Amino acid sequence: MRYRVSDKPFYCQGFALSQTTDSNGTEAMRVSVLDEQDRPVKTALTPYLNRDRPKERNLLLSFLPPLAPHSGPYDLRFVQSVDKFMGPLKDRKTDDLVVTPGRGEGAVGRIELILFVPKRFQDAKMVEKPGMGGQRMTEEEMEKYPPPNGYQGLGWIGLDRKPNLPFGVDIYLEP
Repeated sequence: MRYRVSDKPFYCQGFALSQTTDSNGTEAMRVSVLDEQDRPVKTALTPYLNRDRPKERNLLLSFLPPLAPHSGPYDLRFVQSVDKFMGPLKDRKTDDLVVTPGRGEGAVGRIELILFVPKRFQDAKMVEKPGMGGQRMTEEEMEKYPPPNGYQGLGWIGLDRKPNLPFGVDIYLEP
């Protein structure tokens, strides 16, 4: 996600983590924030409970120090790997991937959805989820996301997205 800070300091960003009932709990996560010169921004992660959604797992990303007013853009990179997260994709050859940037002020400049699928699914594709917009990422845009061995990357991009509205794609392994 790419964003700029409004007229007030930006202290923290909350996340609801991806989860699935099919998972055995195996997961990995990486979070990083880069400033306009691609330098890392110091952050701290803290789990928290959302009383309105007690079954959700949440993290609070605090900026140390807070991001200055009118600064940016900043690139927030959040990578989460959850065992069996795309179970319907494996079982039914279709699934979706949706994110909702929450409680922001102003548009989120850029959202990139990246999925790695085994190379044997060479016809795999991402398609616009009805009414959500966006477009397929170019090969050049995908170069910054090298896939693991034996996998290929699929990417979808949304620009100037309104906060609190879902953005996503439908994924198909077969035409």
